[in-house]
Formats: sequence, C-alpha cells, structure tokens
Amino acid sequence: MTGRAAERFLRILGAGNNAAGTFTERSIRAPQDRSDVKALDQGRADEIAGLATEALSIAVESSGMESLPQNEGMTKVLADGKRGLGKLGQDGDAAILTTDETVGLEAIVIATGQRPSLALTDCGLDFADARLGIWRDATTAFAGAISKVCSSVGRINLGGNHVGTGFAIGPGLVLTNRHVLQDLAVADENGKWRLQEQAGIDFGGENAAVPVKPFALAELVLTTAATIDPAKIDFGKIDLAVLRCEVGDRAFPERLSLESQQSDVIEGRDTYAIGFPGKPRPGAEPFSLLKAMFDFKFGVKRYSPGQIEHAHLDTDPRQTVFSHDCTTLGGSSGSAIVDLGEDGLRVIGLHFGGNPKIGNYAHSVAAIRTLLSDFASYLES
Repeated sequence: MTGRAAERFLRILGAGNNAAGTFTERSIRAPQDRSDVKALDQGRADEIAGLATEALSIAVESSGMESLPQNEGMTKVLADGKRGLGKLGQDGDAAILTTDETVGLEAIVIATGQRPSLALTDCGLDFADARLGIWRDATTAFAGAISKVCSSVGRINLGGNHVGTGFAIGPGLVLTNRHVLQDLAVADENGKWRLQEQAGIDFGGENAAVPVKPFALAELVLTTAATIDPAKIDFGKIDLAVLRCEVGDRAFPERLSLESQQSDVIEGRDTYAIGFPGKPRPGAEPFSLLKAMFDFKFGVKRYSPGQIEHAHLDTDPRQTVFSHDCTTLGGSSGSAIVDLGEDGLRVIGLHFGGNPKIGNYAHSVAAIRTLLSDFASYLES
C-alpha cells in the first residue's frame, strides 16, 4: 500500500510539540503546514510510539483484555504500527506500507487522540477523557454546539437492524444516502419507491442512554436516479436521499444549519462527524483493535473529529466530493460532517463512503444544493 496511505499518516502525525508528560497529561499537536511534512522526524516518531504504547495499554486494561489472547493481538498491532512509523521516518511519503502496518498506524492515530471516535451519552462527552487528545480544547469550546447537532442526528434502522445514519434538515425531513435508501425501500416498475414498514430513525441510539422512540420513515421525497453500489466508490453519482418521517404530534429534532458556500470547503478545515459506526464486515479489522478502540460497541452515536483532506478530487467529474479523515466504519453512511472552527453547528458535508485506510468521502452540501434545485428548495422551505 503506497502513496496515499503514507501521505495521510504523515499529514496526521507529522508534527508535534515537545511538552513533557504522559499520554494522560498532554496532547500531540497536529501539523499546521501539512504540505511540508515529507518524512517523520525520529524524535517525533519516538514521541508518538511512546504515547501509543501508554494509550493502548490503558485501552487494553479498561476493556478487560489483559489476560485474554486478544491482548497478544493488540501487542502485534502496536508492533506493526511502530514498524510503520519507522518507514515513515526513513522513506517519508514514498513509504510502502503493508496492510498490517497500515492497521497498526490506524490504531496509533485513534489511540493517541489524533483521530478519536468517542461514544456520546445524552449528547455529551467526558472532557477529561485522554482519548480526546489534540481535540480537547476545541471540543470543550464547542460543547454546546456539538450537543445540539448530536440531538438532530439519528440511527436509521430496518426493524432491529442498523442500516445507516441520517440527520434532520427540515420539519419531518431527514437527509441520508441513496445507498441507505436502497436497503430500506423497493422501487416498482415505474420507479416509485415504497419504504418497508419497519424502516425508522432513532435520534437517541446513544451509549448507556435511555432509549428514544424512533420516528417511522414514511416516504421518499427526493433521490438521484442512479443506483449506488455501496462497495464501489463512484464520484460520478450523487449518493443522496431525502426521507419524510411520520411525526404526528411529537416534537421533531431541530433542522441542522447547512454550509452554503462551497468555497468554504477548504483543506485543513477542522471538522467532526456525528454518526453511528457499525460493525465491520468479517475480517475487515482485527478483533483486538475493535475491542480496545471501540469496546466492540457498534451502532451507537459517536463524535469523531478530524479535518478536510482534499477540498477537490481530480477524479470527481461533478466536483461535489471532498475527502476527510474523521474516523468512520460501515454504518456511518449518512453522517453529518460538521464545522469545528466557526460555530460548531454548520454541516459541511454528507458522508457517503471511503476506501479503507486511505480516506473518507463526503458530498459538499453547498455543491449539492447548487446542482440539485429540488434539494435546495427543501432546504429553504
């Protein structure tokens, strides 16, 4: 695995501070000028390796894995990550990383607070959690905004099965992905979609929280014409669907504010994802990593901060897609990608997929509303 993977890890891990202290006492700072990070300084690599050892030890202890065979797996993941760090130091952005080294580096990125994914309870976080890492200050500053956004993001289910994520964009209206719709509904010969009776959205879905009664998903309002293959990234298709809920006399979550200027989708902009990472397909991730990093809890609402990687992609013919590095798993489809620098409230993108260990992709909501006049009319109603 070459090029893009090494470039991504260098950008995330490439610069830090030299403050003394342990993992629980300090943060590693992210690079400010990522374009200049061509290789990993040895001192920086040693710093990251030390913090990763401590962070993963804490994760193993808290997850009860000390005496389990999976602890050996976590030890291997850490060793693989350290070997990857060595390659980034020696070969820089030309480093050829094995799959195991890439998994190990991913574990280090999550564990050291570079790109954490933290479960929410009552739309709140533990700000003393060491896993917040470099994001503690921004997360604390925007705590109220994050909580507000959280309450308008829901888990889309079909019966008891988690299908994806969606968020409120208007009275009774939810925005998600077209490929999520395809798991919820059937189209007849005339192209009319019929949602299955057990399709719903749960705006709770949080870790250790009181269950919230879901809203039934009643009808499709808007989608794009092309069928989406969720296993294949195709930038030529817009992966979008707007669904209407049965609300009745219940209070519906507040609509989220959406970015209107595509020019504000800028590389390096701090963001966060709110969504419901699901259990990966068998063999996609080591059990020991999933146990230590996610406590093997999937389908719960999570806060995952990160940055916009590339504002524009050369392979995107419509120029609606940007890449980001917020931590996601399957089930995150339809997550809101939100600003973490201006007001902490504005949705920048609609997450729709990614290439494992390389990058995640979202549609710019500003670009979508420009291209799809029907979509824009719902946002403005």
